[in-house]
Amino acid sequence: MKTSAAQLVLILLSAGLFLITTSSGAGALDYTSVSNADIILINTRDWQASFSAMQLASILSKPTKIIFSDEQMIRYINTVRLRSVLVIQEGRKSSQRIETLLRGKGTYYTVAGKSDLEGLFQDMYETGEIKGFYVVPGNDASFSLVSLASALREEKVHLFAESQNINDIIDSVSGKECRVVALSGTDWIEQVPCGERTIKDTKYDLSIFFSEKILSETETRQIIITDGRFIEQGFFQKSSPVVLIGKSFIPESIEKHIAEEEQIEFIVLVGNEIIPLVSALKTRIENTYKRSISFIVRFGKTSAEDDQISALDIIFTNLPEPQLALVRAIYNTVSEELILSLREEGNVKTFAVGSVDAEDSGQEQVQASDENPFEIMPGETITRAYALGLEDIAEAIVSFLYGETPQDFDKKLEFSHNQIQQIEIEDFSEIGIEKAIYIREIDAFVVYLKNSEESRTYARGRISSLNINGQDITVASMQDAIMAPGESGKLIFRAKMDTLDFEANPQVQVTVFYGSRSDLLFKEKTRMLNYSIKLIRHQEAVLISGLLAAFAIMLIFLRRRKKKKLKMLV
Repeated sequence: MKTSAAQLVLILLSAGLFLITTSSGAGALDYTSVSNADIILINTRDWQASFSAMQLASILSKPTKIIFSDEQMIRYINTVRLRSVLVIQEGRKSSQRIETLLRGKGTYYTVAGKSDLEGLFQDMYETGEIKGFYVVPGNDASFSLVSLASALREEKVHLFAESQNINDIIDSVSGKECRVVALSGTDWIEQVPCGERTIKDTKYDLSIFFSEKILSETETRQIIITDGRFIEQGFFQKSSPVVLIGKSFIPESIEKHIAEEEQIEFIVLVGNEIIPLVSALKTRIENTYKRSISFIVRFGKTSAEDDQISALDIIFTNLPEPQLALVRAIYNTVSEELILSLREEGNVKTFAVGSVDAEDSGQEQVQASDENPFEIMPGETITRAYALGLEDIAEAIVSFLYGETPQDFDKKLEFSHNQIQQIEIEDFSEIGIEKAIYIREIDAFVVYLKNSEESRTYARGRISSLNINGQDITVASMQDAIMAPGESGKLIFRAKMDTLDFEANPQVQVTVFYGSRSDLLFKEKTRMLNYSIKLIRHQEAVLISGLLAAFAIMLIFLRRRKKKKLKMLV
C-alpha cells in the first residue's frame, strides 16, 4: 500500500505528540525503583556535601540511601561505587542532560509537585522497608520531603535548615532524636522546639558534616583530601572515601581523627594554594598529639626549595598542565602588526603574557608586549596582534610566559623570526555586537552579531567575569560564527546558571575576535550587554521539529513523484 504525503504528515505529527506526552518523565513513581536505588537525588545546591553524601552511600557496608539534592552531582555518579541511582526532579519539564548523564545507571522521574512526592513517601511509610541514613533538606523548596521523615525507621533524623520554617516540620520526627543544623543565621535556632532531643549546631558547611560521617563510620586506611577540583576527572581510587575541605581551613574534627589513626595514608589532591595548609596541618597534629604523620601529595605542584612542604612526601603524577603552542605567525606589512595564533594544548585554563623584540632590514629596533595577562581556555585557539611599525622583519625574538594563574608563569614559549611569514593583509571586516539572551533549556548564552561590511567575516568570542556559584568564570564560544556580507550570526556559550547566579550577573561582558580570514581573527571588540532570559517549551520544540521533518519528507516525496512523471513522458 502506498503512503501519501498527507499520511506521512499525520504520522509524523502523531509521533511528535507522542514524544510530547512521554519524554517529560512525569508519572507515578513505583516503589520498586525506590527500593532498588543506592542513592536518591532531589534538587538542592550544595555540590560538595552531595558528593560526600554519595561517597558515604558508596562505601558503607550496611544498606544506605541518602536523600539529597543536586542536579550537578549527576555527572559524578560514575566516580563512586553506586549500582543504581534514582533521580527525582520536581516539575513537569525533564532534562535530556540528566538522562544522558545517567547512562543507564539509574531511573529518572519528574513529578508534577508536592502531592506526587508525598504519595511516594507515603508508600515508603506503609511498606516500612526503607532503612538507612537519610538527609532531609529543610529549605522552603523541599517541604514535600516532610513525609519522608515520618517514614524513617531510624533513631536519628538530620534536618538541614535554611530558615526558621524548620519549625513547621519538627512534629514529623516525633519520637526520634532530632539534629538541627543551621545553614544560615543562628539567632533563630534556640527557638526550635525539639526539646531534649535536639542537638543544635551551627555548622555552615555540610561537607564537614559528611566528612566526619565518612571518617567515623568507615574502616578506611586511606583518605583523599581535596578541594574538589579533581573530582570530575576521577583522579582517585573509587574504593577510597574523599574528604572535601575548603581552600582556607581543615576542620578540627578531621584533625582529631587523623591524629587518632595509627596506620593511615593521606593522599592530597591539591594545587599550590593548599599545600601550605596541609603542611600546617601536619605541624599542628605533631605538636598537639605528639605523633608523627606523613602525607602523599599525588597531584600537588610546587618548587623543591619551598620550606613549607620540605617535610612532605611528594609524589608527582600526570597532573594536566598548561601547554601553549604556536599555530601561525604572520607579519602584516600593511598594518605593520605581528599576528600570532596560539593554541592551548593542555587540559587546563592558561594565562599568558607575550613580548616581542624585533629589528627590520635597516636595523631599526622596536619592542612590544602585553600590558596585562590574557587567558586561553583548554583547546582554544586565539589570535594576538602586536603593533611594531616596521616595514619588514629581519630579526625577531618572540616569547610567552604562561601558567595556570596570572601570578604563576612557570613555563615559556619562544620562537624567532624564521618562523614568521611576511604577507600583506587587508582586512576591512567590521561587526556589531547586538544583543544577548540566555536560554534555560540548553543552559547557554546566545550572543547575536551583525556583519556591517561587504566582506565575509569570521568570529569567535568569550564571556568573561561570570559569577557562577561564587566563582569568576570565563566561557569560550562553542564554535565560530561565519557571516556573509550584511548578514547576522550568533555565538553560543554554554554556562549553567540558577536563580542566584542570574541575580549576580545583571550584565555579561562579551569579547569577540573577528576578521576576514578564519585563521587570522586579530580584530577585537568588547561590550557589556544586558540580557534577557528565554524559555523554550519542550512541547513546542518537539512539535516544530516534527513539522519541519514532515515538510522535508513531503518535498522529497513530491520530487520523486515529479521525476517519475518525467520518465513516463519520455
